[in-house]
Amino acid sequence: MDSVIDPVQAQVDAYNARDIDAFVASYAPEVVITDASGRAIMQGSESIREEYGALFDASPDLTAEILGRLASGEWIVDHERVSRGGEVREVLVAYHVVDGLITRVAMLA
Repeated sequence: MDSVIDPVQAQVDAYNARDIDAFVASYAPEVVITDASGRAIMQGSESIREEYGALFDASPDLTAEILGRLASGEWIVDHERVSRGGEVREVLVAYHVVDGLITRVAMLA
């Protein structure tokens, strides 16, 4: 795999395994996650640990399937199908990767 794609794929694999330690390990300590408007919804890897740890604990059937992936420079954009509790939705997520860690995530749709 490409070094920019590696942490993105690693966090998808950890998400599907609901492995919070491996999931957080893909992110820079100062990571910022924003919604489509650019508003920060999580800041810092400890915030990710708290939010996603609770999600993983509450969702034994949680999965994300990558339907498509684009890469350009330090950016990866995934088209994902997320399943949880019988609900399925498709999302677009952009990941900015620097020095092997995800530094910014934009939840686009």
